[in-house]
Amino acid sequence: MTLLRSVAPNWLILRATLVAFAASQVISLAMLALTGHTVEESCRWDCNWYRGIVERGYDSIAPGDQLSNVAFWPALPIVASTLATLTGVRTPIAVILASKVAFGIALYWFARFCLAYRPGTNPYAALAVPTIHPYVIYAHVGYTEPLFLAATCAALTLSHEGKALRAGLVSAVGTLVRLPAALLAPALAAQLILPDVLRSRRPEIRRGVAVCLAPLGTLAFTLYLSDRVGDGLAYMHVQHSWGTASLGPLETLWTGVTDGARVIAGVPQVLAAERPLSALRDLGAHRAYYAVTAVAGLVGSVAVGRRDLGLLIFSLGATIAPLSVRLASIPRYVWWQAPLLMLIVAAVSARRRYAVVYFTASAVSTPLTYLGWFSEFAFMV
Repeated sequence: MTLLRSVAPNWLILRATLVAFAASQVISLAMLALTGHTVEESCRWDCNWYRGIVERGYDSIAPGDQLSNVAFWPALPIVASTLATLTGVRTPIAVILASKVAFGIALYWFARFCLAYRPGTNPYAALAVPTIHPYVIYAHVGYTEPLFLAATCAALTLSHEGKALRAGLVSAVGTLVRLPAALLAPALAAQLILPDVLRSRRPEIRRGVAVCLAPLGTLAFTLYLSDRVGDGLAYMHVQHSWGTASLGPLETLWTGVTDGARVIAGVPQVLAAERPLSALRDLGAHRAYYAVTAVAGLVGSVAVGRRDLGLLIFSLGATIAPLSVRLASIPRYVWWQAPLLMLIVAAVSARRRYAVVYFTASAVSTPLTYLGWFSEFAFMV
């Protein structure tokens, strides 16, 4: 009976997940019809880099070359290559399909994650929030966001449940998705080892092994690049060659703050302009928005970390890390973080008006993000 009670909720979550996943596919197809594009045409920007890795592998050229694809991590190309082999679909479709499959898995594990850390969570709210949110487009265009969410939710959930070795193995796979996943290692250490240390007890060996397993994906990719291009940190050095790496997160954030001040001061200019939207962009309104999102992410990280040090380490680090690269990517890094999405789930579950505001804003923003995706402004990437 105990086993049945522990398994049944997961089967219920799985059934609800399938419904949420199906709904997300309908929404995606409706948005493509609205914009007049096909599924394959939605493979743009970073998706094309992953497509190139699937088709020809990683480049062996010097990491300082701006055409090098070594800045992109291997988990998504591996999944996409497997799907392309199994199904025979074209590579762009395979990359998008890999993203969609990962999203289905992410939905399930996100619901498990919410129930683990906040047992009173409404599972339907936990599934609705990631299914309908302002940046859900990244679940359908061949990006790593869904795979990142799936791996981090699974690792943090298993860790919280005390399933240390499973958490370590999942983390090892997750650290092949992208660099911020490496924060799973210190997060697991805070959850699995620190409590025993603070009580002057010797941590269990399996917990120590789990923490050691967590960064193996990052280590493996680093060793591979060292052999492939002679530089284990090539994924960072390529970013520098693209001019996207900054001196630090505070400097990056400050550029957005100063742009925000410029926008406020330029309101009369915007109102008088023939093209107000272009005037706002010229003043840097988009960068100001990115900065506001970053600040919200940092505040949310501290809020969620009040209950769990591991979540604080992971979420705060996963917000600061992209700030060290560029400001433009911040919204998708914030909106695809499990701890921050869990805060939204708690809010929409606690107050109906919060749910109305959130889902209305998501319904309005979703077509805008799809329109932006196919525009030349590139404000979504």
